[in-house]
Amino acid sequence: MGKIGDVEIERLNVEVKSGRQVPKAVTDWLETIRADREDGKTPVLVMKPFRLHEEIAVLAYSDFVALFRLRSSVDGEDAPDGELPRTPE
Repeated sequence: MGKIGDVEIERLNVEVKSGRQVPKAVTDWLETIRADREDGKTPVLVMKPFRLHEEIAVLAYSDFVALFRLRSSVDGEDAPDGELPRTPE
């Protein structure tokens, strides 16, 4: 089977979008909820696109890494290879 996604991480298929592919409204919303976050809480943007039957969750990659590490420690596992990769530039 071929590679799926831009970044290979155990248990995940990660597709990276950058630059003009990301709508400004999404980055503005994410910046707003990150600025308004309460201590100890992870800001997550949930969107309900018109044509999808499922919501989409968006969060900063650094917050994702922190959640992934927390989940791995709760499950008694190490993060893959000890580190999650940086997103491609």
